[in-house]
Amino acid sequence: MRAAAAAASSAFAAARPPPPPPSRLLLLLLLLLPALALLAHRRATAPAAAAPARGRAAPAPGCAARCSALGLPMANDQPPCLVRPVALLFGDSLTERSLDPDGGWGAALAHRYARKLDVVNRGFGGYNSRWGLHLLREVLDQAAAGGQRVALMTIWFGANDAALPGRSAERQHVPADEYAANLAAMVAMARRAGVQRILVITPPPVDDEARVRHQQQRMGITTPVPPDRTLEASRVYADAAVSALSAGADAVPVLDLHTALQVVPDWRATLLDDGLHFTPAGSRAVWAALAGTLEARWPELSLPRVPNHMPWWDAWDTAAPDAFWAATLPALRTAGAGALVDSGGGAAAGGQAGGQAGGKAGASG
Repeated sequence: MRAAAAAASSAFAAARPPPPPPSRLLLLLLLLLPALALLAHRRATAPAAAAPARGRAAPAPGCAARCSALGLPMANDQPPCLVRPVALLFGDSLTERSLDPDGGWGAALAHRYARKLDVVNRGFGGYNSRWGLHLLREVLDQAAAGGQRVALMTIWFGANDAALPGRSAERQHVPADEYAANLAAMVAMARRAGVQRILVITPPPVDDEARVRHQQQRMGITTPVPPDRTLEASRVYADAAVSALSAGADAVPVLDLHTALQVVPDWRATLLDDGLHFTPAGSRAVWAALAGTLEARWPELSLPRVPNHMPWWDAWDTAAPDAFWAATLPALRTAGAGALVDSGGGAAAGGQAGGQAGGKAGASG
């Protein structure tokens, strides 16, 4: 029985016709597969093409050259000269809290330079200069990756560096000489990234008694405790910042808030809410000191001289908006970030000021 079945199976297999030969198209595909794989690999590993994306013209060579000179890459999907410049605020909780809408100095800065500079807050509560130095490279790289050009940078550490050893906040303590060296290293790193306007801010004055009350409240006790920070210790760090950065080839402007804020009558009760952080009045005092320093040190940051971002609404040709934009875009790319085309077609300071007043009044209506 088994022999008969095997014989039948063999006979059936012998009678089945052989499979057809592969078609020419299939053979051609098989031959092309290695070449297609090699081409895909080369495209994946090659640098980004310089050709513009569909529907958008290539950025002007002058724009790319200026951004390249700053060490900043092109924006991912936009010519960098159409990206608004930024004011980069780098520091501890005194910077992190600066965008408080009730008097925050960072919020005031953003309001002042609305449509001119974007304020980027990189404040990290509790940080000292030692930890901040580790973060700065990443902060600068992130700004560069987005095509942002830093027009102004503030560096504000020291309030935590000055925490006293042997007290409740001793893990934040950094010796004054290391603190000064860290600030200098931050300034050097920012300059290597192309940041030209850098303002270092000293730690503010401290209310010793308020710090004691603050610690007691946090610990839930009423027994006496030594202050974690003192006015005298913060002065040492303010002096270290001024001494390290106010003179020499690597000097940068230093805003000595430790001295400036103590001029305010009853500054302890008026400016500080826990002996260290600011009340709304304190934040406004910081902003007043900062604004005065910016105007004195960098006149080009005065409002009439900082160009607005994109044309004002009344500059647009209502009858031919496409033609207006086609003519305006190359000028914006050539002029650089924030270039203004006012209603008169120019970029004079007077035209900017007038256009800003008219444009905002019309927009609010």
